[in-house]
Amino acid sequence: MKAHDLAMLFVRDVWKLHGLPDSIVSDRGPLFVSEFWKAVCHRLQSNINLSTAYHPETDGQTENANAFLEQYLRQYVSFAQDDWDEWLPLAEFAARNVVNDSTGMSPFFANTGYHPRMSFGPPRVVPKPAPKDIADRCKEGNNFVTRMQEITDLLRTNLLSAQASQEKFANANRSPAPAYRVGDMVLLSTRNINSARPIPKLDHKFIGPFRIERVLGSHTYQLKLPHELSSIHDSFHTNLLRSSPNDPLPGQHNPPPPPIALDEKGERLWAIDKVLDSKRTKGKGFQYHILWRGFGREEATCEPLHNVVNAHIAIKEFEKRYRNKPRPTRREIRTARSQVRQDVEETT
Repeated sequence: MKAHDLAMLFVRDVWKLHGLPDSIVSDRGPLFVSEFWKAVCHRLQSNINLSTAYHPETDGQTENANAFLEQYLRQYVSFAQDDWDEWLPLAEFAARNVVNDSTGMSPFFANTGYHPRMSFGPPRVVPKPAPKDIADRCKEGNNFVTRMQEITDLLRTNLLSAQASQEKFANANRSPAPAYRVGDMVLLSTRNINSARPIPKLDHKFIGPFRIERVLGSHTYQLKLPHELSSIHDSFHTNLLRSSPNDPLPGQHNPPPPPIALDEKGERLWAIDKVLDSKRTKGKGFQYHILWRGFGREEATCEPLHNVVNAHIAIKEFEKRYRNKPRPTRREIRTARSQVRQDVEETT
């Protein structure tokens, strides 16, 4: 599905039936963060409220609704699971007629003020009412409006009560969230970050430290991430952050390690501490993942072969330790060394 298809679904299934919403809560899927969708919501004057990455509690109602639909479909789909879309309308109808624990009524009743007919038998014969005068019809209309207002007030009261109860239950065993400030250094949990290491259980639980760039809310912070982590969103819930042990006090900052050495031009010379990994990618060729001496793992970089081809000791130690990791071919090594010689000739 593309962003344009999402907009058409919104018009067909939301706008047409319920009107324009003041705000839309969604996750950070590619469709919802696209410029096309942002432009559509801006023109419609509907605010986009994106959830924090990997924090489904932000939109718990949607998560629970999806879980109900999955449970329903799981009972009725075929073995090949290729007919789930045929059961979806019935699953949606069932979901709309289940009493919600938070509101105390079904979504259908909250929206219309009455319960739909559920049986498949013939409809009950209702005697045709006698003609009424205009005054009686006006009174009936006023009663309907009053009834809908009472339902709305009851919904609001039940929702506030349910939210307070859920908050009390969720916070029963929680300690107060730490309050970070702009400039503080924090560690980031690797729980939702893909690692190139083979055994996640033995990988680092936290990486960093990273600087807090902005305070987005009482529990959400924007971090300054290195280029290697540019593929993930830079906003995180506080449960994924931890105070850096090297920055225990607000406002305390540790300078980066000094350069290992300087060349004749005064530029930094990098020294390889160890090779962490190797890979061969389409378009970039063979690369080594390098840990630089004096720097943490969060600042390790992927380097092309010609940048590290002369680091014989570090490469041999890596190949001896990880015999199943990719290795450069002789042709790749010759090409890399030729490029190094060419770079040296151009600088002299």
